[in-house]
Amino acid sequence: MRADDQELLDLLGVDPDELVDAIEQYRAFHWGEAEDGLVVLGADHAPHYGPELLFRLGEIPRITYQTSKNGEIIEWVHEFTGDLPVLCANARSSRLAIVGGSYTVEPEGIKG
Repeated sequence: MRADDQELLDLLGVDPDELVDAIEQYRAFHWGEAEDGLVVLGADHAPHYGPELLFRLGEIPRITYQTSKNGEIIEWVHEFTGDLPVLCANARSSRLAIVGGSYTVEPEGIKG
């Protein structure tokens, strides 16, 4: 590892072994493809956890979710427009995260 790579990892608070693990997880998920989608979210994203090292799973063209409206459980499908959000997995915990995209969440639902 180059010194400037190590300096960047130190700045981001990412352990080099975690980075290697995230790259391996990415390659396994993408059936051996070279990594092109590692993301580090700063501590301000999740201050109680610190920086998160995520690996990209793919773009999200639509999302389906269930929610309660007027006392009824309803399934909603939202087709994203504009810049698509990206589904990522946390390399540390394997939890999912939605990153980026040009949508907003309004009281009436997802817009964009």
